[in-house]
Amino acid sequence: MGIALTAIGAFLLKLLQIILMIVLCLLLFVLAVVCLVLFCPVCYKGAAEYNGSLWAKGRVSWLFSILSVTFSYQEGKTDSKIRIFGIDILKVLERRQKHGADIEKQEQAKEKRKRRGRRQERQPDLEASEAGTPEEEENVLAEIPDLETSQIQEEREAVQTDLLTGEIQEEEKEQAGRPGIEAFFQRIRELLLLPWKKIKAFFKMLRQIFAKIKSRAEWAGKIWEFWRSESTQGMVCILKDNVLHLLGKIKPRVLRGRIFFGTGDPCTTGQILGAAAILFAAWGKGVKVVPDFEEARFEGELYIKGRISLITLLFIVIRILLSNEWKQFRYSLDQLKEAL
Repeated sequence: MGIALTAIGAFLLKLLQIILMIVLCLLLFVLAVVCLVLFCPVCYKGAAEYNGSLWAKGRVSWLFSILSVTFSYQEGKTDSKIRIFGIDILKVLERRQKHGADIEKQEQAKEKRKRRGRRQERQPDLEASEAGTPEEEENVLAEIPDLETSQIQEEREAVQTDLLTGEIQEEEKEQAGRPGIEAFFQRIRELLLLPWKKIKAFFKMLRQIFAKIKSRAEWAGKIWEFWRSESTQGMVCILKDNVLHLLGKIKPRVLRGRIFFGTGDPCTTGQILGAAAILFAAWGKGVKVVPDFEEARFEGELYIKGRISLITLLFIVIRILLSNEWKQFRYSLDQLKEAL
């Protein structure tokens, strides 16, 4: 008995170890997937060129190009592709739609064929029923006079009823055509009260307009107070800081290009060149701006490349949601909804 219990205990212990190993492997797999999703960057790159016509091409990829989106523009035509493991999803969807449309057309054609077959089957039966036997034809001919006499009686009764209804309608018209004294005075009273009704309706419309203007003014005043409140301004500040931080992470790591421009007026070209020089700190030495002080032209080419990690976006969202400014902003927003 003791040997059996030790064997069962060893078996259960081994089974528990196997279950724990499976659970641990699943947890590690889930953790690896989460880390891969959060820390694997979203890479993007693009190129554009303008020389009388615009040409542009770009690509966004994620998870080591497992998921990728490409797009292009040339001579007014656009093209885009979404690939997962190298399979173009858009083409697959188009093929499925075409296949479904073909199946519907085939089913409609089958239904039309069935209807035609049913009509062709019914035509001989109808011809046989219309032909009939000689005895039936004689019975029909014998019944024709009775039918004619019954039709004549029905027509006479219809004529008599039409005459009676016409006499009743003429009497009603005559009675209606005799205006009474009460109707005459009622008409005069309505004509006298018509200007007063018009004036009353006009002032009612004015009151409604002023009430709407007053409600709109109060509504605009409450929104202005909400915008100028400390909670809203604090939320604007924290959003501005986080958006600037996000732009700093998203900005291209590689930026190269050349721009040739000219307005035909040396003075205007020089002013634009001065404004472009202010932005030199943003794009650095990678972009060269070449002015043309003689001719009006605009040509150029540009290439960008960069990446952004989803963990950065997650940290920014968590930072905003955990801030006191967000809590105060939500409270002020709820109060504004109740007031409106």
